Amino acid sequence: MSYNLSKHKHLFSAWAASTAASSSKKLRFTIERGITALEHAGFPDDITNKSVPMEKKKFDEWHKNKCSLIIISLKDPQCSYGIAAKLINVYLKAFLVCDESTPNALRAIIHPPIDRVLLKGLMQNSKNINDGNYLFWRDAMNGAWSTYSKERYFEVINKIHLLFAEGWLVEEFWGGHQ
Repeated sequence: MSYNLSKHKHLFSAWAASTAASSSKKLRFTIERGITALEHAGFPDDITNKSVPMEKKKFDEWHKNKCSLIIISLKDPQCSYGIAAKLINVYLKAFLVCDESTPNALRAIIHPPIDRVLLKGLMQNSKNINDGNYLFWRDAMNGAWSTYSKERYFEVINKIHLLFAEGWLVEEFWGGHQ
């Protein structure tokens, strides 16, 4: 691929994703290793070929498959589902969610990146509005995102999609930009 806007967008998305996912003390890796893992899992080809499912159940299965490929590619026993998911989710956020040409139906089902800052914001908001979710977010925060199993990860993602019509809207409670 020659250097064009698509390559530029891929490299930026992969850089952002690798930086975020390797921020965990559990597993540090280079940007190059993150890019290699993403490319091994089919990024950006799946996106540019428009083969990302636009139905939530199918998207979740696609996401599980991509996480498995990331874990295999990183070849490290410390690579959890949570770390693989963060790599994918930040990539998709940069590549698709922030692109206004992405169909709203797809943008709505893409998983937001999960981290301690987001979980703390959700916990604080739940406490402030007394919505009954405080203990859920507290428990989710106490178990570090970088150690999440596939099951725990989907408990958190499904709760987010239950509470927010579009997954990216949850990032209102992510204080990392402040």
